[in-house]
Amino acid sequence: MTADVPAKVAHEEARDLYRKKRYSQARRQLLLNLSQYPDYAPSRLLLGQIYFFARKPDYSAALKEFEKVTTINPAWSEGFLWLGNALEKMGKMDEAIAAYREVIRLAPEDARPYISLGVCFTQKGQYSEAIEMLQKGLDLKPHYTEADTRLFLAEAFMKNSQLAEARLEWQRVLEIEPCYPSYDLPRAEARKMLKRYPAS
Repeated sequence: MTADVPAKVAHEEARDLYRKKRYSQARRQLLLNLSQYPDYAPSRLLLGQIYFFARKPDYSAALKEFEKVTTINPAWSEGFLWLGNALEKMGKMDEAIAAYREVIRLAPEDARPYISLGVCFTQKGQYSEAIEMLQKGLDLKPHYTEADTRLFLAEAFMKNSQLAEARLEWQRVLEIEPCYPSYDLPRAEARKMLKRYPAS
């Protein structure tokens, strides 16, 4: 039996605890697993996600775990995606952009890094680049994040003085059925923005 087999079994137990929202137990299980198998990347990633999504997020601890994932398995795009997420939350936009670009290099058909790049570029005031990335993300059909992505795109259009294009995106959000994880929040936001910026 290779080391990966017991590491995977212990990881799956921790993942089940995580899915049941038993986060403290999941973290203990992951730490125990990593004390025996420190290079098991899926457990490092999940531990980082627990820190990332905690009620009081610990982005520094999450970042350390995601950095280890990218060192252990530099060909796994998921590690770089979460590395970018942590860097973005910490306000390290240029480093986050570099991480997202690495995800695109490793997994060019994944919509998420394009969307994340769009958000980063909007925060940096690079609205044309943001619009380009968000449109690429939408072209890749991001499934349940489409409404949120269209809101991000509308924001970039609005900040780029393209109000007609922003209104079109808000209208499109209203046509999307509410779904996980945002449910009806994007539609409520789109209605609010259309009311604030009515067509002239």
